[in-house]
Amino acid sequence: MPNDYFTLEEAHSLLPKIRELMSEARELKRRADAKIILGRVLDTPDPVALAMGRGQVEFLLTETTRRLEAIRGLGCLVKDVDNGLVDFPSWIPGQGNVYLCWRLGEERISFWHLQSEGFESRKPIEISLFSLRKFS
Repeated sequence: MPNDYFTLEEAHSLLPKIRELMSEARELKRRADAKIILGRVLDTPDPVALAMGRGQVEFLLTETTRRLEAIRGLGCLVKDVDNGLVDFPSWIPGQGNVYLCWRLGEERISFWHLQSEGFESRKPIEISLFSLRKFS
């Protein structure tokens, strides 16, 4: 098993930080999306208001990106910001490369799927499948 994969224990230890970053990213993105929609509805001819609105959206999207990059920097994959989906690369004997799959709002990582599959293919974790320590 490569060193850049997570055991279930390691992934769980990162959840508080991942939860915080993903919550912030989702909220920032939601606010940016709302400003974009509001800007289209108002379609103001005022160049100052337009510039301020664009600046606010750019700031919100930059901050969203910073949170997502922080998650990626921890070794995780952000799959969907709006739904708060994060995958942790892992390995299961007999299955090979998999993702431990977590969604914002879930207390624990309780699902996994093959790397060739997506969220809709999540399977419940059977603890016996996962090594709680790294292989040598």
